[in-house]
Amino acid sequence: MKIYISLSTRINVPSVIMYHGTSSVFRKSILKKGLVPSKQKVWDSDKDAGFNRLPRTSLPGIYMTRNLMTAISSSSNATRKFGGDSILVVMNVQPKSLIVDEDQVLGAVQRMLSNSIAKVLGVSTSSDSAWICLRIGKMLKTDIWNKVIEEFVELVKVAYNIKNTKAIKQFVYSLVDYNYAHATKAMSKWDKQYGIKRWYYTRNGKKLVPPEVSRLEIEVGSAEKALTRAMAVITEVIGDRVYKQKLRENRDDLYSDVNQYSGRMKEGIQFRGKNRILAIVLEEDRRNLSRGEPTKLELVYGDSLPDDFLKQYSNRVGKNYIVSKGNQIIHDETRGMS
Repeated sequence: MKIYISLSTRINVPSVIMYHGTSSVFRKSILKKGLVPSKQKVWDSDKDAGFNRLPRTSLPGIYMTRNLMTAISSSSNATRKFGGDSILVVMNVQPKSLIVDEDQVLGAVQRMLSNSIAKVLGVSTSSDSAWICLRIGKMLKTDIWNKVIEEFVELVKVAYNIKNTKAIKQFVYSLVDYNYAHATKAMSKWDKQYGIKRWYYTRNGKKLVPPEVSRLEIEVGSAEKALTRAMAVITEVIGDRVYKQKLRENRDDLYSDVNQYSGRMKEGIQFRGKNRILAIVLEEDRRNLSRGEPTKLELVYGDSLPDDFLKQYSNRVGKNYIVSKGNQIIHDETRGMS
């Protein structure tokens, strides 16, 4: 007789305190609806995206972090873009509801792809020639292309115990198009054709006719959008495997590291349920600290702030602040008492 044990019952994973930083411009909306996914994002585009630099465009959902300073930094970015004052949203969250932040996944995945390309092609991914060769291989399904895909997929499968390879392959397809588009954007037609012929002949022999530039052209904007979609999918797949692996290992410190864990929640978060908003804090200009004046934190939702917030704020920002709700002071760190 087979006995099946649910992963969710093997270990009682405690909820954690998470933070989200934004602008007071969205204060009324948050108080009414909670944090819901929106098209208005600080990173709705990335002007620094380019060759061998993944776009930092926000993926679908609400980003949150265990690190209060990361949330404060996010709120500063939001106020610079949208105006208003800094708002910090404090939440109680079940870790299994979150998708691991893409920054914690994609760096390792990129290194695996770089190793695969270097092994098969014998060139560095910092060279535009590598991506020209891969773009040709992708279109014509050459042996070299197939070898790169096979090598990379195997590395990711072993690292993350993933059986479904669709998301892995789609990430490679999109990344090849993206880097090729950026690598050849400034090239003349002659330069592109020269590079194509040189790499095609080198890898496939002169018996075959290399494709024309027009057959390989791809627009940077569309390539970036396709890559962003692929990033969202592979992050979700790998993030889920990372979480389940930690469950199997009975990791009772799951996502407890303040400095390491950030994630996003696709459906948003409201004021009730296992995942819920505990408090919303309006933060006054922190430049008061440099003038020796206490920073004022106004509690616009909730009755108190969790100890984790107070501890992180004291250690990272300074022990010179006052928390108030309306006209009542509920925590005075300037005197070390509450």
